[in-house]
Amino acid sequence: MSGEDTVDPYVEVKCAGASKSTDCKKKITMDSKIVYNTHLFLELKKKDTEELNNASIEIMCHHKGFFKGDMIGKIDVTLSKIYNKKGHVMLHQKMGMTNP
Repeated sequence: MSGEDTVDPYVEVKCAGASKSTDCKKKITMDSKIVYNTHLFLELKKKDTEELNNASIEIMCHHKGFFKGDMIGKIDVTLSKIYNKKGHVMLHQKMGMTNP
């Protein structure tokens, strides 16, 4: 990605073997503010309580490249952290991503 002035980002969410992705935004610059306003629902059927208590949600932002997406940033949140929130949700939260 170095040397590029824009990126085409999309977000991928994974949890307990399930995954979903957002649509790709096109030609986003360094100064752009992007909002996806997307709800991603992951079906976690047939998972036992122990597995869900130990599960993490992996949120990754990728640049859609020609062959494979380059990682822009990533954050992991434990499922139990979200479950313990009021209403069992995290809405409109700012979270810092790292680039591993």
